[in-house]
Amino acid sequence: MLLATILLALITLALNYSISQLIAPQYATYGPQTFCDRPTLPNQQPDCSSHTNSIKPCTEVPLNPVAKDVCTPSVNSNFLNRVNINFPFFGIVCFWAQFAFLGIYLLVGFATLIRTPKVGMSDLDGDLEEEEEEGLLGSTGSRFSAAWGDVTGRARKGNPAPTSYGTET
Repeated sequence: MLLATILLALITLALNYSISQLIAPQYATYGPQTFCDRPTLPNQQPDCSSHTNSIKPCTEVPLNPVAKDVCTPSVNSNFLNRVNINFPFFGIVCFWAQFAFLGIYLLVGFATLIRTPKVGMSDLDGDLEEEEEEGLLGSTGSRFSAAWGDVTGRARKGNPAPTSYGTET
């Protein structure tokens, strides 16, 4: 269970890194943020209500100085970028480990499609015998007293089973 938890944590970390760095770096960094790319006077807010074509998405390389002030990167991408800048070895390892993981995943998946699993009939027979023994042992306790009464000739005396099953005749 502990190993599964560790593997899930590592898988989450790998997906977190791959999404933000390789698959969609712009969206992972800025998300759905946009800014108005209209020139304005200093200390005024740009108005794009009538000029919807001037609404631009935030990018990693802003062409407008307003975008630098308005667009803020996500905490996750900020953290990963700082780790990659301060510790380039980890960035290189994470980058190439993704391709190693992808290669091994494809290799195992391809091998699984081609090679059929070998099922031992002796294993299946053993499992069926164990299930049968468990079923027989489970019913032994309730049948023991009845069988002993049959052997000694003293059948259990008591209330006979109802023949009407709850209906009055």
